[in-house]
Amino acid sequence: MDIRRHPALRERVGAFLDGAVHEVAWERFGSEAEVEQYSLPALMLSMTLLAPPGEAASAGFERACLALIAGRQRLDSWKTWRGTSRRAGSVSRTRPWPGTV
Repeated sequence: MDIRRHPALRERVGAFLDGAVHEVAWERFGSEAEVEQYSLPALMLSMTLLAPPGEAASAGFERACLALIAGRQRLDSWKTWRGTSRRAGSVSRTRPWPGTV
């Protein structure tokens, strides 16, 4: 891909590479800010190509991408809790979990 056709990608690639230190030293995220600092640049590598033109629209699009990341993080936490609860016996194993049938 020619970066000259998508100049916004230059900044996104730099932000993604800056986040690589989290990848190398990763144990776990300590805060929501760390999740955003790592995850947003990775997502925006591809999403920048879909972003609407204009600074205001692009900022709204980025906020929507942050909301997507936060939602996926919460879903992942919920799934972890669900698995832990099932192993601990606090969730019925005889009835399927809603939406999993």
